[in-house]
Amino acid sequence: MQLNKELIKLIGKTTSKTVVFFFPGLGIGNIYDDLSGCTLQTNEFEILAKNNININFIGISSHKIPTNSKYIKYIKISEEQSIKFDNIKKENISYLKRVSYFIDNNNIKKYKNDDTFNHIEFISKYL
Repeated sequence: MQLNKELIKLIGKTTSKTVVFFFPGLGIGNIYDDLSGCTLQTNEFEILAKNNININFIGISSHKIPTNSKYIKYIKISEEQSIKFDNIKKENISYLKRVSYFIDNNNIKKYKNDDTFNHIEFISKYL
């Protein structure tokens, strides 16, 4: 599947369990209500990462990302790169949709839902 190749190309090959989550960007919910929840999502994933240090956590956005995480690697991608992944346009600006992946030995499970808590629950069942 092309998307899986793009994801692996972005984060690199992984030999351990990895959680990858895409999100619109911190503060975007202050502009668009339907994209809110990024700060809550990153905070919840930070707690999961802290409690599961043997698992890699990677957060990806094409807009503002946390800069002080101890347990999550954040990657800021360009808007051009973001169109390769699930995204939504608002006033001619692309924002990544809230999508989570659980990768184990390059086997990828995808969860797509705009509800922040459902993403945390989806990932938690694989940890």
